[in-house]
Parts: sequence; C-alpha cells; structure tokens
Amino acid sequence: MITPAGELSIFSFSGAMILDEAAEIFRMVGNYRGHKVALQPPVRIAKPTWRPIPQFDSESFANIFVGSPPMSGPFKMAALPNLVLGQAPSIKLAFGDEDAGQFSRFKDTLIVEFYGSQSTEVNCENFVSAFTDWLRVKSGQWWIGVPAEGLTGNKHLLFQMSGDQNVESAPIATVRQITPPQTAKSISPEVWSESFLLACKEEWPAEHELTFCEIQHQYSLKNWPTCIILMCSMWERQRDKILKARNISIKSLNVGETNLLKHITAGFEKKFGRNLSKEKHSLYEFMKACWAARGHAAHGKNIIWIYQGKKSKIEDLPPEEFHFMCRSIIDWLEGVFANS
Repeated sequence: MITPAGELSIFSFSGAMILDEAAEIFRMVGNYRGHKVALQPPVRIAKPTWRPIPQFDSESFANIFVGSPPMSGPFKMAALPNLVLGQAPSIKLAFGDEDAGQFSRFKDTLIVEFYGSQSTEVNCENFVSAFTDWLRVKSGQWWIGVPAEGLTGNKHLLFQMSGDQNVESAPIATVRQITPPQTAKSISPEVWSESFLLACKEEWPAEHELTFCEIQHQYSLKNWPTCIILMCSMWERQRDKILKARNISIKSLNVGETNLLKHITAGFEKKFGRNLSKEKHSLYEFMKACWAARGHAAHGKNIIWIYQGKKSKIEDLPPEEFHFMCRSIIDWLEGVFANS
C-alpha cells in the first residue's frame, strides 16, 4: 500500500473573487505549520448565470404551469459585483451562459495542494480561511467566502397574468445585488501573493478589519440589529486597545464606565488631547445614532434611528454613507491608538 504524500483539496465560494483584468496568477508554493502548501491559480467552474438557489428552466416552468405554452425568452439572470481598475464599482449582469469569457476574471474556486501525513485536512482548511480573510481585507471584497443567497435574493421570475394561473407574458428574470463599496478594488497579483505569504506565516488581519467586512455583510442582508451591535462592539474593543496601550483604566477617565460617547470625547480629551465630537462632529453624530440604536437592539427592541436630530429608518441611509462613516470612525480610533 502506497502512503499518500499529501492531499489536493478544492474549495468553491458563492461570492466570486474578482481579479484585475490583466492579472496573471501563477502557482505559489510555501510552508504552513511545517507542511508544504501549494496554491494553484484560481478558476471559475460556475456558469455566468449561476445563483446559490435551485436553477429554473423550461422543465421547471412546465411543472409549475401545467398546460401553458413552453416558456420562451431569458429565464436565468445573475448579478455580480463588478470592479474595474480606474472605474467606480458597479454591477455586472449575466443574461445567459454563452459568453462565459466575460466572466473569466470572476473566480470562484481554489485548488490547494497540501503535503504531509498528519492533520493535513484541518491545516489546509485553516490556511484557506486565513488566505481568504486577507483577500477580503486587502481588496475590500467582503463577500469572498460568505454565503451569497441573501445578496442575490430568492426571486427567479416575474410574469404578467390575465387570470387564474393564465400566464400572459414572457418571463422577466429578476435578481438583486449590492453595489460594492467605493473602497473595494479588484485583486492584483501583488495582493494575491501577499495574502498567500501572510497566511503561510499564520498571520491574521486586524480584528477591526475583519469585523468591518462582516458589518458590511450584515448590512447587505438588512440585518440591522446584528450590524449595529457588531459595529459598536468593535469600537469598544478599539477603545479598550487604546487604553491598554497606555495602561489606563476606563474608570480613570472619570466619565463613567459604560458610555462610549463620553469616553471618546471628554475622556480621550483629558488623556490624549483628542475629542471626536470636536474634531469630526459628523462622525460623532453617526456614532451617537449607532450607540442609541445599539441599546434598543441589545434588549431585543425595534431599532429607533435618530441621526443628525432627525428620526428616520436606518435603511434610508445610503449604503455608501453608512460604510464611509463606519470606516472613518475606525480610522480615527486607529489614529488615536497610533499616537497614544
């Protein structure tokens, strides 16, 4: 019996990894936890119109609308986030599976060679997890490695009807997708290789960077309570990191121990000469709205969103403004940490 030298594993993701148009990715070889690991160039195995729900076709139509004429027209459509160097993020629609070449840079599958005789499967999965985390953070493509059904929706088709189950029109394919944030970019060969090397070193992105990716994911799913709680908890952990770096207790801020708003204004001004409200009042107003909403969400109540003195629905805030404000507060806190 021949003892295997290693294992080849294939990982596929519903959220595509979007490469630079001219990116040429080569096989990379490294060492992870004493094991030789090789990452082959990524590939795409899904058809352009693939979605993470059961596929709809003419046979499905005949089973649902018995006795109706055969379905004609496009009945499959997919939407993918589109990132092109030098252009604003957008959405790319696929209306058929014929022109797969248009989607060649939308990769969905990793092929990993892992060599060694002990615990190769677990080590390989841990390596891939670290690698995709770095890709998410470095590219801003937060959807890499997360389920995409909630992003593209569950609705297949729309028909016009003249009566009880009398389909009158050709099907209208429907799909939804969230436009990528302005900070997202396509993956260059440099980002690909850097992510590989960092994963090999067992290094992980900063906690606040990974949490920011997850916040964007939850926002896209309209899961507002989780989104708000994650965001406020992340800011609290950043505050704690700042205080720990200077061996300062929350109590010594003399503004109470539970109110983050007081900590990053009067408390930080006293200890570091920094005050979010005075420096970036618009960011403070956003944090204030989030902090109040967190109180409702943490106690299982409906979120009340009061932003800049106006009561509204949190979903009425443009996604790009939500992402910008959240990111800007992260960066402000990291700036305080760097100079604390």
